[in-house]
Amino acid sequence: FGHALPHHPLTFTDKVAWRILHDRRALLEGTCDKLEMKEHALRTAPGLVRAPRTYWVGTDVGELSGVDLPEHWVLKPNHSTNRVHLGHGRPDVAALAEVTRGWLAEDLARRTGEWAYRSARHLLFVEEFIGDPATADSTPPDLKVYVMDGVPRLVQVHSSRFEGHRSRVYTPEWEPRDWAAGYPPGPD
Repeated sequence: FGHALPHHPLTFTDKVAWRILHDRRALLEGTCDKLEMKEHALRTAPGLVRAPRTYWVGTDVGELSGVDLPEHWVLKPNHSTNRVHLGHGRPDVAALAEVTRGWLAEDLARRTGEWAYRSARHLLFVEEFIGDPATADSTPPDLKVYVMDGVPRLVQVHSSRFEGHRSRVYTPEWEPRDWAAGYPPGPD
């Protein structure tokens, strides 16, 4: 991060950086394990949370040749970020082996300093595709709720993740903020 962080961070950026570098609470241990967080959400809020169905979990995409998948599906690593393959029809396991080359070996705990990734299981999984495959960018918006001191403070909405990625930040009352958030602003 290139600069010393205050012991009591004040800005949003300082809080995020401080958490990544210093916060080692057991509560955060599994937060970088996608499958664990999906299971946690379903256990914590039964009937209130809908999560995409998981069709397969493993380390060898060759196993997908025998898995009954729907027409549209998504392949992701469990322990990483910014890695997604939108699949269609019967999986071409040779092509998927090429797409996922290096995914299982990726170590974000070491590369980014985000310690919670160290406990995420190094797995690949295929889950249900959520969205309309007929549109150019068929993925639904991705919402990230930032909670500070136990209170939701900001909501970041990512849209068009694969076709002209956009992002907008809102208050919990859905008032748009004027922050760029690293991407061109998305729609209100």
